[in-house]
Amino acid sequence: MWDDIKIFLHVVRSGSASAAASELKIDQSTVSRRIAQLERDLGIRLFSRTGTRLEPTAAAERLADAAERAETELDVGIARAIGSDQSSEGRVRITSVPFIIHHILVPGLARLISQNPRLEPEFIATHRNLNLFRREADIALRLGRPRTGEVLVRKIGRIDFGVFRHKSLDSGSGWICYDETMFEQPEAAFLERAAREGGGIVLRVNDQQAMLVAAQRRLGHGVLPVLLGDRCPELVRVETGAPVPSRDVWMLVHPDLRNVQRIDVAIAWIVALFENVGEVLGEV
Repeated sequence: MWDDIKIFLHVVRSGSASAAASELKIDQSTVSRRIAQLERDLGIRLFSRTGTRLEPTAAAERLADAAERAETELDVGIARAIGSDQSSEGRVRITSVPFIIHHILVPGLARLISQNPRLEPEFIATHRNLNLFRREADIALRLGRPRTGEVLVRKIGRIDFGVFRHKSLDSGSGWICYDETMFEQPEAAFLERAAREGGGIVLRVNDQQAMLVAAQRRLGHGVLPVLLGDRCPELVRVETGAPVPSRDVWMLVHPDLRNVQRIDVAIAWIVALFENVGEVLGEV
């Protein structure tokens, strides 16, 4: 039953069977079937449908509260058990936005593996803030300091951004902007203002990699990490009247994992990697 309750919690948190299925990497039909089975086992109705959302019933809310308390206790116990492990072997799950995973961590991975052949790094590239207390990841790298949560936090670097366009385009070209899922990002507000002031919006994307490809295909201006844009010979950096936002990079670690040997090894590698990235950015 616990496996069904974990699926139930994902549905409560995400608001739909499809979103829960995507998070769990299983079929939506499996989610629906397991929820139906849980309702039969408990003899209660757990959800009512409102449009495309599944709204938990009062009974479901009580169950979710109890299940989350049990989940938290289990996660704390697991973290403390792992914390007694002083081996540099095993899996380390690191999550961050796709840009950091694809263009910083993956290119620097060879040294970590060569020095720690029994380490098993796992990268989770997502814009979603995974929950360290639910063991969704061991280490998180985020472009913004977390406001809540009893996690260990450390600033490890900064990502500078700039405006780039294909060298064949002129200043009258349009803008590649972010969609509504990215509106909370400072770069999104900058792009919206720039597009209003001239050129308009030619495309919306939800990822920096998509913005890079669109800029390389001559679709318009985009905001890219300087580390990435300046390395593309077909792109030119454009000076603008308003400063382009920079983003601090913060590393988050569950406190019970801080002294685990394999976590410490990964942390030291990440810190060294970003120190080198800082040097590269300074030379550009």
